[in-house]
Amino acid sequence: AASAGRGVDRHLLGLRCMIGADERTPALFADVAYARSATHALSTSNVSAGEHWFGVFGAVTPNGYGCPYALRPDFIRVCVSRFRTTRADADAHAAAPGTTVDGLPPTLPAATFADVIFDALRDLRTLVRDTNAGAA
Repeated sequence: AASAGRGVDRHLLGLRCMIGADERTPALFADVAYARSATHALSTSNVSAGEHWFGVFGAVTPNGYGCPYALRPDFIRVCVSRFRTTRADADAHAAAPGTTVDGLPPTLPAATFADVIFDALRDLRTLVRDTNAGAA
């Protein structure tokens, strides 16, 4: 939808960026629902722009992930990123399990989250192969 110009979040970002320093911020951008809609624990996008190009982006919240992916005929390219967790963050979480950052629960390291994604993709590949083999 976004590649066809129907990505509403991009239009809202454009409008917000057009607000001049001396202009009053419209009520929409001060609304709790807008703030919540702009907090993405998982920011994903299909970046399959070409054979040799792969765009990458980062997490947009402290406890979130950035996860661009590119779909190719014979493979899927995935990148997982997140903000670095400091030793102090890890110690604070260990001392008080369930602590949140920006209201989001603690997250896995990016490499662990990537392993979970790859495991799920392998499971899907097996499911599709088994289903296709049974249909033959």
